[in-house]
Amino acid sequence: MDKLQYKENQSFKDFLYYNQEVFDRLLHERTQNIFLHVKNSSIQVQSIFDIAKKIVHYIDLDNETSLMDLAKEQGMVWAKSELQSMVKLEYLHELRSLYWDLLQHYYMNVTISIEEFFNLEKKTNHFIDTYLKKYIASYIAINFFSLNVK
Repeated sequence: MDKLQYKENQSFKDFLYYNQEVFDRLLHERTQNIFLHVKNSSIQVQSIFDIAKKIVHYIDLDNETSLMDLAKEQGMVWAKSELQSMVKLEYLHELRSLYWDLLQHYYMNVTISIEEFFNLEKKTNHFIDTYLKKYIASYIAINFFSLNVK
């Protein structure tokens, strides 16, 4: 995290945008083993980065509807691919961990109260958990449907 840079009075959204290359590099480093699985599949590596950016963007905007729509779409895409669902779940776990690390780095430079911190924690985990639930429901629905069609 030593390469992340904070500028005075910067919003978290601006902090993420300013440090996008570091975010991409750290995400790739943390998920190298996952990308080995993805390279040999129908899922495009770049699309995984794009989805991660959308997830983070929707969390930052408090846009739960778009986040759920994205999760539903991705659940369908991954259900139709040859990849196991655990690959995506491991990826999302690493994305959550990295997002929290970025929040920590940002808030080391910005003072918030304990109450504000816990509200941030609730909001962040709610959005990520909502994404996971909708993704899993969509993934299962597609797999269940495909099993019953055969």
